[in-house]
Amino acid sequence: MALEFSRFWLVWRSGGSAPTYKHFSKDKAEKEAGRLALKEPGAVFFVVKAVSGFHADIPPINTVKLIKADEIPF
Repeated sequence: MALEFSRFWLVWRSGGSAPTYKHFSKDKAEKEAGRLALKEPGAVFFVVKAVSGFHADIPPINTVKLIKADEIPF
């Protein structure tokens, strides 16, 4: 089953922590990067576009059949 997500952009400050907010338009992300740049002169902010995503299915849990022990300790 394919998962679907909306396209999004992030604003990342060089040397900063990981972005936490998704912008759903490039224009809004660029405006936010500009706002942050004015707030922190000298800092560099990048607008980053998500270009792909990956997902792995959770492996199934299988039942194990238990049998009567044969008295061998190993």
